[in-house]
Amino acid sequence: MKKIFLFAVLIVSVNWQGQADDFEDAAIEFLEVSNTVKPSLKMMDRMLRTLSPSMIDQMHQQFTDQGKPIKRSDVVDLIQQYREQVVIRFGEELVPLMVSELRNFFSVEELTKMTQIMKTPVLQAYYEKVPDIMASAQSAGEQLGAKLGQEVMLELINKNPKFR
Repeated sequence: MKKIFLFAVLIVSVNWQGQADDFEDAAIEFLEVSNTVKPSLKMMDRMLRTLSPSMIDQMHQQFTDQGKPIKRSDVVDLIQQYREQVVIRFGEELVPLMVSELRNFFSVEELTKMTQIMKTPVLQAYYEKVPDIMASAQSAGEQLGAKLGQEVMLELINKNPKFR
C-alpha cells in the first residue's frame, strides 16, 4: 500500500510540475514539506478499508440476487482494486484542489517563507509523525464516538417511557 501512496504522490507531483506557475511550484513544495497529502491518502484508504466488508457483503448479495454466479473472492478483489484506484485518483485530484485553496489564503512569498520554516529539522520530525498522529487520533476518536453514542442512546431510551 505504501507503494501506491508514493506512486500517487509522485504522479501528482510530476503532472503538476510540468504545468505549474510560480504559485503552484511554491504550493506543491509547501504540501510536500508539510506532509499534507500522504496523511490524507492514508485517511481515505483507512475509511475505504473500514467500509470494505459491508461493500463486499452488499455487492456479493446484489450479484447473487441478480443470478450472477460471482464468487465472494472475486468481489473481494474488485473492492480491493476499487479502493486502490479511488486512493490514487483522490491523490491526483487532491493536490490541484489544495493548490487552489492555498491560492485563496496565501501569496507565493508567504508560502515560500512558511516552507523555509517547515524545512527545519524539528518541524520535519513533526511532519513525518503526522500520519501516525492522525491514525492514532482517528482510532481514539472512533472509540470515543462509540462510547458517547452508546451513553447518549441509553440516556435517551431511559428518559423516554415508550422505550423502557
